[in-house]
Amino acid sequence: MDGLILPGNVTAVIGADAYRFIAARHRLPGVVAGFETSDILRAVLMLLEMIADGEPRILNEYTRFSDDRGNAAALAAVREVFAPRDSVWRGLGTVPGSGLGLNEAYAAFDAGTLLDGEVPPVPDPPGCICGDVIVGAREPEECTLFGGRCTPSRPAGACMVSGEGACAAHYLYGGGAA
Repeated sequence: MDGLILPGNVTAVIGADAYRFIAARHRLPGVVAGFETSDILRAVLMLLEMIADGEPRILNEYTRFSDDRGNAAALAAVREVFAPRDSVWRGLGTVPGSGLGLNEAYAAFDAGTLLDGEVPPVPDPPGCICGDVIVGAREPEECTLFGGRCTPSRPAGACMVSGEGACAAHYLYGGGAA
């Protein structure tokens, strides 16, 4: 099944319209959802219905907190303070214009320019395949660290750090904790 469950918390600020290009350009359905079990299940159902119809769209399951346009005041504040920047995304590499940094008016507050030295990249530990798991290219149990050296109580990679991480969820609910 190819489709995206989109984050309701982010959408409450930016609005569901920000994702419309995904369905239009990439022909991929998406559903904005909250984080409750019922939200996720409803989002999966909505994705399945779009896939069955063969008509990818961006739908909003999380209407109690987000709408198509987003929060105008929050968006204005973001535009006032930040500017788009290239950003490195785990599993994807550098995506042009996908991150935010302080704009010139707020440059005096930018720790990246105030402090000497570069912030080195933080690589995954040897053997960790978190990037591949995030993009759906591999399953958590394909990682040689999964369930041994890497568990929710001793995470080795970012996918195991929080309960929302793909590996942590698989470990806790997919039988990895056997």
